[in-house]
Amino acid sequence: MKPEEVRTPADAKKIVDERGLKHVKVGLFDMDGILRGKYMAREKFVSALEGGFGMCDVVLGWDSNDVLYDNVTFTGWHTAFPDAPARIIPETCRELPFENNTLFFLCEFTPPADLIDPRGVLSRMVERARSMGFEPYCSCEYEFFMFEETPDSVREKGYRNLKPLTPGNFGYSVIRASVWSEFYHEVMDSFEQMRIPIEGLHTETGPGVLEAAIGYSTALEAADRGALFKTAGALLGLAVAMGIHYSSAQGQQSAVGAVLLNMAVFGAVVSYLLQMACYILLKVRMPHIRRPYLSPFGIPGAIFTGLMTMLTLVTLFIINEEYVNVVIGALIWFALGIAYFAVIGRKNLVRSPEEEFALVELEKGRQYRESQK
Repeated sequence: MKPEEVRTPADAKKIVDERGLKHVKVGLFDMDGILRGKYMAREKFVSALEGGFGMCDVVLGWDSNDVLYDNVTFTGWHTAFPDAPARIIPETCRELPFENNTLFFLCEFTPPADLIDPRGVLSRMVERARSMGFEPYCSCEYEFFMFEETPDSVREKGYRNLKPLTPGNFGYSVIRASVWSEFYHEVMDSFEQMRIPIEGLHTETGPGVLEAAIGYSTALEAADRGALFKTAGALLGLAVAMGIHYSSAQGQQSAVGAVLLNMAVFGAVVSYLLQMACYILLKVRMPHIRRPYLSPFGIPGAIFTGLMTMLTLVTLFIINEEYVNVVIGALIWFALGIAYFAVIGRKNLVRSPEEEFALVELEKGRQYRESQK
């Protein structure tokens, strides 16, 4: 059975048994929409499916930093923060892709705590809309900062001068999405497994800023997705930050950026070298071609640039020994591409306008040489 197929308490028990789980994760939302929860032993979970369970109502009486409110009446020191009845919602069953086969279920308070339970309030609003002949649909879109920090480092810095994941402004950057593609795909794939489909994920203007648009759905499901996204997104972000922080030997800085930079430089300098070679060949073989732009340095300039490019290539292999393997990997990839072109690609060419122009000029040059004989 798949998590999205779970609809009843019997279904929930069945999927837990099929997976042989000894513990299940459950959670509900506090007054700030923050997910609070725990692991439940299988026996306790099955019992809660049938008769509910108790959850300390302090989660309805404190803020995001667990500081108690001093102006509430439902719960507090005057009530001794008792357990309030709650129920497991079978149809909210979700996969936790980062917890190795573990299942997660949302819960909600039942009377009397449902009067101020955020999910309970929304449920009543939805029912009110339905009684008027409407079915509300909505979605959430988040813009958030990603920092290259750990839980300890942000506190050491007093939450100031934090290092963003990427520097400077670059909204809708295709390049940054490619550089961090592994993280982007991890986010999209993980949330897809959790039934939180992301319609759009991209950089926003600002250092380390991302924007995620979640697919629309019915109001209650949309609220569940939005609130879960904050929690699961924080877990994924923390995993990335910790991976970056500890990926180098000293744990001071990551080699990821340097590796990607060296691979990009390798591709660029190979491109420059080929450009210089093509320039020289065209100048020698087609000296009379009409050119919209003439290099003031001519063939000597191309030779000098080619030599500098070759020096850069040598530097990539000799000086940066730490990145030799990734450069060799890029070289192998290039070689495979060239081999494919030589065997298959060149037989199925579709000429670009530039290539058509070059062929026409080549024919004109041939005719010119013939006329001069």
